[in-house]
Amino acid sequence: MPAAHQIQRALRDKNGRLSLRGKIALAVFLINACILWGAIGVFWLYQRSSIEEVHMARWMSTSNRLLKRVERAVPQTSAAGIDAIVDDVVAPFLHDHYSLEVFRADGTPALAGRPARVDAATAGVIEAGRGRVAVTRRARTTVSRDPGADVQPARLISVPFVGTDGSGYVMTFIVGETFRDEQLALFRSALLVVGGVGSLASALSGWYVAGIAVAPLERLRRIAADLPPDPEPQSAGLDAEIAGSSREVARLAQELEDARRRVAERFVAQERFLSNVSHELKTPISVILTEVQTLDVEALPARAQRFAESVEEEMGRLGRLVESFLTLSRIRDGRGLTRFRAYNVNDLVMDSVDNCRKMAEQHHVRLEPELLDGDRGIDAAVSGEPELLRTMVDNLVRNAIRFSSNAGIVRVRAELPADSMDHVHIAIADRGPGIPADRLKTIFDRFAQAPTQRHGRGHGLGLTIAMGIAELHGGTIAAENAPGGGCRFTAVLPLRLAETPVTTDSAAPPTLL
Repeated sequence: MPAAHQIQRALRDKNGRLSLRGKIALAVFLINACILWGAIGVFWLYQRSSIEEVHMARWMSTSNRLLKRVERAVPQTSAAGIDAIVDDVVAPFLHDHYSLEVFRADGTPALAGRPARVDAATAGVIEAGRGRVAVTRRARTTVSRDPGADVQPARLISVPFVGTDGSGYVMTFIVGETFRDEQLALFRSALLVVGGVGSLASALSGWYVAGIAVAPLERLRRIAADLPPDPEPQSAGLDAEIAGSSREVARLAQELEDARRRVAERFVAQERFLSNVSHELKTPISVILTEVQTLDVEALPARAQRFAESVEEEMGRLGRLVESFLTLSRIRDGRGLTRFRAYNVNDLVMDSVDNCRKMAEQHHVRLEPELLDGDRGIDAAVSGEPELLRTMVDNLVRNAIRFSSNAGIVRVRAELPADSMDHVHIAIADRGPGIPADRLKTIFDRFAQAPTQRHGRGHGLGLTIAMGIAELHGGTIAAENAPGGGCRFTAVLPLRLAETPVTTDSAAPPTLL
Protein backbone atom coordinates (compact mmCIF):
# COMPACT_ATOMS: atom_id res chain seq x y z
CA MET A 1 0.00 0.00 0.00
CA PRO A 2 2.72 2.62 0.77
CA ALA A 3 4.38 2.01 -2.61
CA ALA A 4 1.02 2.20 -4.40
CA HIS A 5 0.20 5.40 -2.52
CA GLN A 6 3.53 6.96 -3.52
CA ILE A 7 2.98 6.03 -7.15
CA GLN A 8 -0.51 7.54 -7.02
CA ARG A 9 0.90 10.73 -5.51
CA ALA A 10 3.54 10.85 -8.23
CA LEU A 11 0.90 10.37 -10.94
CA ARG A 12 -1.58 12.89 -9.57
CA ASP A 13 -1.12 16.39 -8.19
CA LYS A 14 -2.98 17.75 -5.17
CA ASN A 15 -5.94 18.70 -7.41
CA GLY A 16 -6.26 15.17 -8.75
CA ARG A 17 -4.93 16.09 -12.20
CA LEU A 18 -2.25 14.11 -14.00
CA SER A 19 1.17 15.28 -12.87
CA LEU A 20 3.95 16.32 -15.25
CA ARG A 21 5.78 13.05 -14.62
CA GLY A 22 2.58 11.13 -15.30
CA LYS A 23 2.01 13.04 -18.56
CA ILE A 24 5.56 12.42 -19.77
CA ALA A 25 5.40 8.74 -18.78
CA LEU A 26 2.04 8.32 -20.52
CA ALA A 27 3.30 10.04 -23.69
CA VAL A 28 6.43 7.87 -23.83
CA PHE A 29 4.36 4.75 -23.20
CA LEU A 30 1.82 5.57 -25.93
CA ILE A 31 4.53 6.38 -28.48
CA ASN A 32 6.48 3.20 -27.72
CA ALA A 33 3.29 1.11 -27.63
CA CYS A 34 2.13 2.43 -31.01
CA ILE A 35 5.52 1.71 -32.57
CA LEU A 36 5.72 -1.72 -30.93
CA TRP A 37 2.23 -2.92 -31.81
CA GLY A 38 2.46 -1.42 -35.30
CA ALA A 39 5.66 -3.36 -35.90
CA ILE A 40 4.07 -6.50 -34.43
CA GLY A 41 1.03 -6.10 -36.72
CA VAL A 42 3.17 -5.68 -39.84
CA PHE A 43 5.38 -8.60 -38.86
CA TRP A 44 2.30 -10.77 -38.18
CA LEU A 45 0.82 -10.04 -41.62
CA TYR A 46 4.13 -10.73 -43.32
CA GLN A 47 4.76 -13.94 -41.38
CA ARG A 48 1.24 -15.23 -41.90
CA SER A 49 1.57 -14.66 -45.64
CA SER A 50 4.96 -16.40 -45.62
CA ILE A 51 3.60 -19.42 -43.75
CA GLU A 52 0.64 -19.58 -46.13
CA GLU A 53 2.93 -19.48 -49.19
CA VAL A 54 5.25 -22.15 -47.79
CA HIS A 55 2.42 -24.56 -47.02
CA MET A 56 0.66 -23.85 -50.30
CA ALA A 57 3.84 -24.56 -52.24
CA ARG A 58 4.30 -27.81 -50.33
CA TRP A 59 0.70 -28.88 -50.95
CA MET A 60 0.91 -28.13 -54.66
CA SER A 61 4.26 -29.88 -55.01
CA THR A 62 2.90 -32.95 -53.24
CA SER A 63 -0.27 -32.98 -55.34
CA ASN A 64 1.82 -32.82 -58.56
CA ARG A 65 3.87 -35.83 -57.46
CA LEU A 66 0.64 -37.63 -56.60
CA LEU A 67 -0.84 -36.76 -59.99
CA LYS A 68 2.10 -38.33 -61.86
CA ARG A 69 1.72 -41.58 -59.94
CA VAL A 70 -2.07 -41.64 -60.17
CA GLU A 71 -2.09 -40.98 -63.94
CA ARG A 72 -0.03 -44.17 -64.48
CA ALA A 73 -2.14 -46.26 -62.05
CA VAL A 74 -5.76 -45.35 -62.92
CA PRO A 75 -7.89 -47.24 -63.64
CA GLN A 76 -5.83 -50.45 -63.22
CA THR A 77 -4.99 -49.97 -59.53
CA SER A 78 -7.31 -50.69 -56.61
CA ALA A 79 -8.24 -48.67 -53.53
CA ALA A 80 -5.37 -50.34 -51.65
CA GLY A 81 -3.03 -49.32 -54.43
CA ILE A 82 -4.22 -45.71 -54.11
CA ASP A 83 -3.53 -45.87 -50.35
CA ALA A 84 -0.03 -47.18 -51.02
CA ILE A 85 0.65 -44.41 -53.54
CA VAL A 86 -0.60 -41.73 -51.15
CA ASP A 87 1.41 -43.09 -48.20
CA ASP A 88 4.52 -43.33 -50.33
CA VAL A 89 4.28 -39.82 -51.76
CA VAL A 90 2.63 -37.80 -49.02
CA ALA A 91 3.96 -39.18 -45.72
CA PRO A 92 7.58 -37.91 -46.06
CA PHE A 93 6.46 -34.34 -46.87
CA LEU A 94 3.27 -33.58 -44.96
CA HIS A 95 2.65 -33.69 -41.20
CA ASP A 96 -1.14 -33.72 -41.21
CA HIS A 97 -4.10 -35.93 -42.08
CA TYR A 98 -4.81 -36.39 -45.76
CA SER A 99 -7.24 -38.11 -48.11
CA LEU A 100 -7.37 -38.85 -51.86
CA GLU A 101 -10.27 -39.80 -54.12
CA VAL A 102 -10.56 -40.26 -57.91
CA PHE A 103 -13.77 -39.37 -59.75
CA ARG A 104 -14.81 -40.07 -63.33
CA ALA A 105 -15.62 -37.19 -65.60
CA ASP A 106 -19.33 -37.61 -64.87
CA GLY A 107 -18.65 -37.19 -61.13
CA THR A 108 -19.10 -40.80 -60.09
CA PRO A 109 -16.44 -42.32 -57.81
CA ALA A 110 -13.79 -44.32 -59.59
CA LEU A 111 -11.36 -45.18 -56.80
CA ALA A 112 -11.33 -44.10 -53.18
CA GLY A 113 -8.42 -44.21 -50.87
CA ARG A 114 -8.96 -42.83 -47.39
CA PRO A 115 -12.63 -41.77 -47.49
CA ALA A 116 -13.71 -38.20 -46.92
CA ARG A 117 -17.13 -36.63 -46.52
CA VAL A 118 -17.61 -34.24 -49.41
CA ASP A 119 -20.21 -31.51 -48.96
CA ALA A 120 -22.19 -29.86 -51.74
CA ALA A 121 -19.71 -27.01 -52.08
CA THR A 122 -16.83 -29.47 -52.43
CA ALA A 123 -18.78 -31.46 -55.00
CA GLY A 124 -19.26 -28.25 -56.95
CA VAL A 125 -15.55 -27.66 -56.90
CA ILE A 126 -14.93 -31.19 -58.13
CA GLU A 127 -17.48 -30.69 -60.90
CA ALA A 128 -15.81 -27.47 -61.91
CA GLY A 129 -12.42 -29.15 -61.92
CA ARG A 130 -12.95 -31.12 -65.11
CA GLY A 131 -10.83 -28.62 -66.99
CA ARG A 132 -7.04 -28.81 -67.15
CA VAL A 133 -6.51 -26.24 -64.33
CA ALA A 134 -5.98 -27.23 -60.69
CA VAL A 135 -8.59 -25.78 -58.30
CA THR A 136 -7.88 -25.22 -54.61
CA ARG A 137 -10.12 -24.03 -51.84
CA ARG A 138 -10.47 -24.24 -48.09
CA ALA A 139 -13.15 -26.67 -46.99
CA ARG A 140 -14.33 -28.18 -43.75
CA THR A 141 -14.18 -31.89 -44.19
CA THR A 142 -13.05 -35.01 -42.38
CA VAL A 143 -9.61 -36.23 -43.32
CA SER A 144 -9.61 -39.53 -41.44
CA ARG A 145 -10.71 -43.11 -41.93
CA ASP A 146 -12.90 -42.76 -38.86
CA PRO A 147 -16.37 -41.64 -39.97
CA GLY A 148 -16.99 -40.10 -36.55
CA ALA A 149 -13.87 -37.94 -36.58
CA ASP A 150 -14.16 -34.24 -35.89
CA VAL A 151 -14.53 -31.91 -38.81
CA GLN A 152 -11.25 -30.01 -39.25
CA PRO A 153 -10.06 -27.18 -41.51
CA ALA A 154 -8.65 -28.69 -44.70
CA ARG A 155 -7.33 -27.70 -48.10
CA LEU A 156 -9.02 -29.35 -51.08
CA ILE A 157 -7.04 -29.65 -54.36
CA SER A 158 -8.88 -30.95 -57.46
CA VAL A 159 -6.86 -31.74 -60.62
CA PRO A 160 -8.36 -33.24 -63.83
CA PHE A 161 -6.24 -35.82 -65.67
CA VAL A 162 -6.50 -38.56 -68.33
CA GLY A 163 -6.07 -42.16 -67.23
CA THR A 164 -4.26 -44.96 -69.03
CA ASP A 165 -7.55 -45.96 -70.65
CA GLY A 166 -7.91 -42.56 -72.29
CA SER A 167 -10.87 -41.53 -70.09
CA GLY A 168 -11.11 -38.32 -68.12
CA TYR A 169 -10.76 -38.35 -64.34
CA VAL A 170 -10.51 -35.85 -61.48
CA MET A 171 -8.06 -36.41 -58.62
CA THR A 172 -9.30 -34.84 -55.38
CA PHE A 173 -6.58 -34.44 -52.76
CA ILE A 174 -7.66 -33.24 -49.30
CA VAL A 175 -5.01 -32.33 -46.77
CA GLY A 176 -5.58 -31.00 -43.27
CA GLU A 177 -4.42 -27.52 -42.16
CA THR A 178 -4.07 -28.29 -38.46
CA PHE A 179 -0.27 -28.15 -38.57
CA ARG A 180 -0.38 -24.82 -40.40
CA ASP A 181 -2.90 -23.39 -37.94
CA GLU A 182 -0.83 -24.60 -34.99
CA GLN A 183 2.21 -22.81 -36.39
CA LEU A 184 0.21 -19.61 -36.81
CA ALA A 185 -1.24 -19.89 -33.28
CA LEU A 186 2.22 -20.50 -31.81
CA PHE A 187 3.63 -17.52 -33.65
CA ARG A 188 0.66 -15.37 -32.65
CA SER A 189 1.14 -16.34 -28.97
CA ALA A 190 4.83 -15.47 -29.19
CA LEU A 191 3.99 -12.07 -30.66
CA LEU A 192 1.43 -11.42 -27.90
CA VAL A 193 4.01 -12.26 -25.23
CA VAL A 194 6.53 -9.98 -26.91
CA GLY A 195 3.90 -7.27 -27.13
CA GLY A 196 2.96 -7.62 -23.45
CA VAL A 197 6.56 -7.61 -22.26
CA GLY A 198 7.34 -4.75 -24.60
CA SER A 199 4.37 -2.74 -23.30
CA LEU A 200 5.49 -3.29 -19.72
CA ALA A 201 9.02 -2.29 -20.66
CA SER A 202 7.60 0.80 -22.38
CA ALA A 203 5.69 1.75 -19.24
CA LEU A 204 8.73 1.27 -17.01
CA SER A 205 11.04 3.10 -19.39
CA GLY A 206 8.50 5.92 -19.69
CA TRP A 207 8.32 6.20 -15.90
CA TYR A 208 12.12 6.18 -15.66
CA VAL A 209 12.59 8.75 -18.42
CA ALA A 210 9.88 10.94 -16.89
CA GLY A 211 11.64 10.70 -13.53
CA ILE A 212 14.91 11.85 -15.10
CA ALA A 213 13.14 14.72 -16.86
CA VAL A 214 11.25 15.87 -13.76
CA ALA A 215 14.07 15.36 -11.22
CA PRO A 216 15.75 18.76 -11.87
CA LEU A 217 12.40 20.50 -11.63
CA GLU A 218 11.66 18.68 -8.39
CA ARG A 219 15.02 19.79 -6.99
CA LEU A 220 14.28 23.36 -8.02
CA ARG A 221 10.88 23.10 -6.36
CA ARG A 222 12.48 21.99 -3.09
CA ILE A 223 15.02 24.78 -3.37
CA ALA A 224 12.27 27.35 -3.98
CA ALA A 225 10.27 26.00 -1.03
CA ASP A 226 13.28 26.24 1.31
CA LEU A 227 14.65 29.56 0.12
CA PRO A 228 14.54 32.07 2.98
CA PRO A 229 13.78 35.72 2.26
CA ASP A 230 17.35 36.54 3.19
CA PRO A 231 19.39 39.23 1.47
CA GLU A 232 22.50 37.06 1.51
CA PRO A 233 22.79 34.92 -1.67
CA GLN A 234 22.39 31.17 -1.37
CA SER A 235 23.98 30.38 -4.72
CA ALA A 236 26.43 27.85 -3.26
CA GLY A 237 23.65 25.49 -2.21
CA LEU A 238 21.80 26.18 -5.43
CA ASP A 239 24.81 25.37 -7.58
CA ALA A 240 25.32 22.12 -5.65
CA GLU A 241 21.71 21.13 -6.24
CA ILE A 242 21.79 21.70 -10.01
CA ALA A 243 25.28 20.30 -10.62
CA GLY A 244 25.20 18.11 -13.69
CA SER A 245 21.83 19.41 -14.88
CA SER A 246 21.14 20.34 -18.45
CA ARG A 247 21.68 23.81 -19.81
CA GLU A 248 17.95 24.54 -19.81
CA VAL A 249 17.58 23.54 -16.16
CA ALA A 250 20.67 25.53 -15.21
CA ARG A 251 19.19 28.55 -16.96
CA LEU A 252 15.90 28.08 -15.11
CA ALA A 253 17.80 27.75 -11.82
CA GLN A 254 19.67 30.95 -12.53
CA GLU A 255 16.38 32.74 -13.22
CA LEU A 256 15.07 31.39 -9.92
CA GLU A 257 18.14 32.67 -8.08
CA ASP A 258 17.84 36.09 -9.75
CA ALA A 259 14.17 36.26 -8.78
CA ARG A 260 15.08 35.29 -5.19
CA ARG A 261 17.67 38.07 -5.05
CA ARG A 262 15.18 40.59 -6.35
CA VAL A 263 12.64 39.51 -3.76
CA ALA A 264 15.32 39.65 -1.05
CA GLU A 265 16.29 43.15 -2.11
CA ARG A 266 12.67 44.28 -1.99
CA PHE A 267 12.32 42.61 1.38
CA VAL A 268 15.37 44.42 2.76
CA ALA A 269 14.07 47.71 1.40
CA GLN A 270 10.70 47.01 3.04
CA GLU A 271 12.41 46.17 6.34
CA ARG A 272 14.46 49.35 6.17
CA PHE A 273 11.39 51.42 5.38
CA LEU A 274 9.40 49.80 8.19
CA SER A 275 12.24 50.37 10.65
CA ASN A 276 12.59 54.01 9.65
CA VAL A 277 8.83 54.61 9.87
CA SER A 278 8.71 52.90 13.27
CA HIS A 279 11.51 55.10 14.55
CA GLU A 280 9.73 58.20 13.28
CA LEU A 281 6.41 57.13 14.82
CA LYS A 282 7.84 56.43 18.28
CA THR A 283 8.26 60.09 19.19
CA PRO A 284 4.75 61.36 18.29
CA ILE A 285 3.17 58.28 19.84
CA SER A 286 5.10 58.85 23.08
CA VAL A 287 4.15 62.54 23.11
CA ILE A 288 0.44 61.89 22.56
CA LEU A 289 0.41 59.07 25.10
CA THR A 290 2.19 61.22 27.69
CA GLU A 291 -0.21 64.15 27.17
CA VAL A 292 -3.25 61.89 27.45
CA GLN A 293 -1.92 60.30 30.62
CA THR A 294 -1.29 63.74 32.21
CA LEU A 295 -4.82 65.00 31.51
CA ASP A 296 -7.10 65.65 34.44
CA VAL A 297 -9.65 63.15 33.24
CA GLU A 298 -11.94 63.61 36.25
CA ALA A 299 -12.59 67.24 35.27
CA LEU A 300 -13.64 66.34 31.74
CA PRO A 301 -17.20 65.58 30.62
CA ALA A 302 -18.15 61.91 30.34
CA ARG A 303 -17.83 61.93 26.56
CA ALA A 304 -14.36 63.47 26.74
CA GLN A 305 -13.35 60.93 29.38
CA ARG A 306 -14.34 58.08 27.12
CA PHE A 307 -12.43 59.70 24.27
CA ALA A 308 -9.29 60.11 26.41
CA GLU A 309 -9.47 56.48 27.57
CA SER A 310 -9.89 55.29 23.98
CA VAL A 311 -6.96 57.41 22.80
CA GLU A 312 -4.75 56.11 25.62
CA GLU A 313 -5.67 52.51 24.88
CA GLU A 314 -5.20 52.75 21.13
CA MET A 315 -1.97 54.76 21.36
CA GLY A 316 -0.58 52.23 23.81
CA ARG A 317 -1.46 49.42 21.41
CA LEU A 318 0.07 51.34 18.50
CA GLY A 319 3.21 51.94 20.56
CA ARG A 320 3.53 48.24 21.29
CA LEU A 321 3.05 47.47 17.60
CA VAL A 322 5.79 49.93 16.62
CA GLU A 323 8.10 48.47 19.27
CA SER A 324 7.38 44.99 17.89
CA PHE A 325 8.43 46.13 14.42
CA LEU A 326 11.65 47.57 15.83
CA THR A 327 12.33 44.34 17.70
CA LEU A 328 11.87 42.34 14.52
CA SER A 329 14.27 44.62 12.68
CA ARG A 330 16.90 44.24 15.41
CA ILE A 331 16.48 40.47 15.41
CA ARG A 332 16.84 40.23 11.63
CA ASP A 333 19.95 42.41 11.67
CA GLY A 334 21.40 40.46 14.61
CA ARG A 335 21.50 43.62 16.69
CA GLY A 336 19.28 42.20 19.42
CA LEU A 337 22.15 40.41 21.12
CA THR A 338 23.80 43.38 22.80
CA ARG A 339 25.22 41.28 25.60
CA PHE A 340 25.66 37.59 26.34
CA ARG A 341 25.39 36.10 29.75
CA ALA A 342 24.34 32.88 31.39
CA TYR A 343 20.63 32.78 32.20
CA ASN A 344 19.38 30.02 34.48
CA VAL A 345 16.51 28.13 32.84
CA ASN A 346 14.38 28.03 36.02
CA ASP A 347 14.91 31.79 36.47
CA LEU A 348 13.86 32.36 32.86
CA VAL A 349 10.62 30.43 33.39
CA MET A 350 9.76 32.13 36.69
CA ASP A 351 10.61 35.63 35.40
CA SER A 352 8.27 35.10 32.44
CA VAL A 353 5.51 33.71 34.68
CA ASP A 354 5.81 36.76 36.93
CA ASN A 355 5.66 39.10 33.92
CA CYS A 356 2.49 37.44 32.60
CA ARG A 357 0.74 36.82 35.93
CA LYS A 358 -1.24 40.08 35.86
CA MET A 359 -2.56 39.35 32.36
CA ALA A 360 -3.49 35.82 33.45
CA GLU A 361 -5.43 37.15 36.45
CA GLN A 362 -7.32 39.57 34.22
CA HIS A 363 -8.44 36.71 31.99
CA HIS A 364 -9.04 34.27 34.89
CA VAL A 365 -6.33 31.90 33.75
CA ARG A 366 -4.02 30.05 36.12
CA LEU A 367 -0.32 29.72 35.33
CA GLU A 368 1.39 26.52 36.47
CA PRO A 369 5.19 26.54 36.14
CA GLU A 370 7.12 23.25 36.25
CA LEU A 371 10.82 23.75 36.92
CA LEU A 372 13.88 21.58 36.43
CA ASP A 373 15.11 19.61 39.40
CA GLY A 374 18.15 17.55 40.19
CA ASP A 375 21.74 18.68 40.10
CA ARG A 376 21.82 18.94 36.32
CA GLY A 377 18.46 20.69 36.08
CA ILE A 378 18.97 23.29 38.78
CA ASP A 379 22.25 24.48 37.23
CA ALA A 380 21.00 24.34 33.62
CA ALA A 381 21.44 27.69 31.86
CA VAL A 382 21.26 29.18 28.40
CA SER A 383 23.52 31.86 26.98
CA GLY A 384 22.13 34.97 25.35
CA GLU A 385 20.33 38.26 25.87
CA PRO A 386 18.09 37.95 28.96
CA GLU A 387 15.61 40.57 27.85
CA LEU A 388 15.09 38.90 24.50
CA LEU A 389 14.79 35.43 26.03
CA ARG A 390 12.16 36.70 28.47
CA THR A 391 10.33 38.33 25.57
CA MET A 392 10.32 35.03 23.69
CA VAL A 393 8.76 33.08 26.59
CA ASP A 394 6.43 36.00 27.46
CA ASN A 395 5.02 36.04 23.93
CA LEU A 396 4.38 32.29 24.02
CA VAL A 397 2.70 32.47 27.45
CA ARG A 398 0.58 35.50 26.52
CA ASN A 399 -0.51 33.76 23.33
CA ALA A 400 -1.61 30.74 25.39
CA ILE A 401 -3.52 33.01 27.81
CA ARG A 402 -5.39 34.68 24.95
CA PHE A 403 -6.66 31.37 23.66
CA SER A 404 -7.54 29.86 27.03
CA SER A 405 -11.07 29.82 28.38
CA ASN A 406 -12.08 31.22 31.76
CA ALA A 407 -10.63 29.20 34.63
CA GLY A 408 -8.23 27.64 32.15
CA ILE A 409 -4.72 26.46 32.91
CA VAL A 410 -1.51 27.32 31.10
CA ARG A 411 1.45 25.11 31.97
CA VAL A 412 4.98 26.44 31.51
CA ARG A 413 7.32 23.48 31.78
CA ALA A 414 11.09 23.25 31.50
CA GLU A 415 12.38 19.85 30.37
CA LEU A 416 15.75 18.24 29.78
CA PRO A 417 15.13 15.57 27.11
CA ALA A 418 16.77 12.24 27.75
CA ASP A 419 17.94 11.92 24.13
CA SER A 420 19.73 15.28 24.09
CA MET A 421 22.33 16.44 26.59
CA ASP A 422 22.94 19.87 25.08
CA HIS A 423 19.42 21.31 24.67
CA VAL A 424 16.60 22.36 26.95
CA HIS A 425 12.88 22.43 26.10
CA ILE A 426 10.52 25.09 27.41
CA ALA A 427 6.97 23.93 26.67
CA ILE A 428 3.88 26.15 26.99
CA ALA A 429 0.62 24.20 26.83
CA ASP A 430 -2.95 25.49 26.99
CA ARG A 431 -6.40 23.92 26.87
CA GLY A 432 -7.86 26.17 24.22
CA PRO A 433 -9.43 25.28 20.88
CA GLY A 434 -6.09 24.37 19.30
CA ILE A 435 -4.72 25.43 15.93
CA PRO A 436 -6.42 24.45 12.65
CA ALA A 437 -4.34 21.91 10.77
CA ASP A 438 -3.97 24.20 7.76
CA ARG A 439 -2.51 26.96 9.96
CA LEU A 440 0.19 24.97 11.74
CA LYS A 441 2.78 25.70 9.05
CA THR A 442 2.02 29.43 8.89
CA ILE A 443 1.38 30.18 12.56
CA PHE A 444 4.80 31.88 12.89
CA ASP A 445 4.29 34.14 9.86
CA ARG A 446 3.73 37.83 10.38
CA PHE A 447 0.15 38.82 11.20
CA ALA A 448 -0.93 35.17 11.18
CA GLN A 449 -3.80 34.68 13.63
CA ALA A 450 -6.01 31.68 14.26
CA PRO A 451 -9.69 32.35 13.45
CA THR A 452 -10.90 31.31 16.91
CA GLN A 453 -12.23 33.09 19.99
CA ARG A 454 -9.49 34.61 22.14
CA HIS A 455 -9.01 37.10 24.97
CA GLY A 456 -7.61 40.50 24.06
CA ARG A 457 -6.40 41.90 20.77
CA GLY A 458 -3.08 40.82 19.32
CA HIS A 459 -1.13 42.00 16.30
CA GLY A 460 -0.10 38.61 14.97
CA LEU A 461 3.58 39.45 15.60
CA GLY A 462 4.21 37.80 18.97
CA LEU A 463 4.92 34.33 17.61
CA THR A 464 7.02 35.77 14.78
CA ILE A 465 9.16 37.67 17.31
CA ALA A 466 9.43 34.58 19.51
CA MET A 467 10.64 32.45 16.60
CA GLY A 468 13.13 35.14 15.57
CA ILE A 469 14.58 35.31 19.09
CA ALA A 470 14.84 31.52 19.29
CA GLU A 471 16.67 31.34 15.96
CA LEU A 472 18.94 34.23 17.01
CA HIS A 473 20.00 32.10 20.00
CA GLY A 474 20.54 28.96 17.89
CA GLY A 475 17.20 27.36 18.74
CA THR A 476 13.75 26.93 17.30
CA ILE A 477 10.07 26.71 18.25
CA ALA A 478 7.61 23.98 17.26
CA ALA A 479 3.82 24.10 17.49
CA GLU A 480 1.48 21.12 17.74
CA ASN A 481 -2.05 20.31 18.82
CA ALA A 482 -2.37 18.29 22.00
CA PRO A 483 -4.31 15.00 21.75
CA GLY A 484 -6.69 16.04 24.56
CA GLY A 485 -7.30 19.54 23.20
CA GLY A 486 -5.41 22.79 23.15
CA CYS A 487 -1.99 23.35 21.67
CA ARG A 488 1.61 23.13 22.79
CA PHE A 489 4.50 25.40 21.83
CA THR A 490 7.97 24.02 22.55
CA ALA A 491 11.00 26.30 22.46
CA VAL A 492 14.26 24.39 22.03
CA LEU A 493 17.39 26.27 23.13
CA PRO A 494 21.01 25.12 23.35
CA LEU A 495 22.34 24.77 26.89
CA ARG A 496 25.34 26.78 27.95
CA LEU A 497 28.20 24.46 28.79
CA ALA A 498 30.17 25.18 31.95
CA GLU A 499 33.40 25.80 30.06
CA THR A 500 31.81 28.18 27.52
CA PRO A 501 33.04 31.76 28.05
CA VAL A 502 30.47 34.56 28.24
CA THR A 503 31.22 37.83 26.45
CA THR A 504 29.67 40.98 27.82
CA ASP A 505 28.91 44.22 26.05
CA SER A 506 28.40 47.36 28.04
CA ALA A 507 25.64 48.55 25.77
CA ALA A 508 22.23 48.72 27.38
CA PRO A 509 19.66 46.06 26.46
CA PRO A 510 16.87 47.06 24.10
CA THR A 511 13.69 48.40 25.61
CA LEU A 512 10.77 46.10 24.82
CA LEU A 513 7.21 47.15 25.44
